[in-house]
Amino acid sequence: MRFYRQLVWVVDGTRRKRDAAQFARAWSDGTPVGRASSVQRLYADDCALLHEWSGSLAPIFFDFGDGQVLWWLLPGRLHGSVYVAQLPRNVFIHIHRSAWCRKASISMD
Repeated sequence: MRFYRQLVWVVDGTRRKRDAAQFARAWSDGTPVGRASSVQRLYADDCALLHEWSGSLAPIFFDFGDGQVLWWLLPGRLHGSVYVAQLPRNVFIHIHRSAWCRKASISMD
């Protein structure tokens, strides 16, 4: 049971043909949060991926195969909208690799 508490989903945003276009449209229609244009409020019903994954308790990242950016679906939903942040792929890898290394060293002690 402890394993599932640390689960992170990286969802293939290219699996269905419509997902990338729907997401791009939702992002372009979204509202920037504060001065941070890398975080936006999007309407989940405008995009199947957002709608399907918005109820997850685990962290969700969408990968549209561009190689540079993952899209982080932040937890929670408010009146049909969700919050999404851009996260550079190298930052995602660094964070999760570091966390895994720390856990591995603790379990070996």
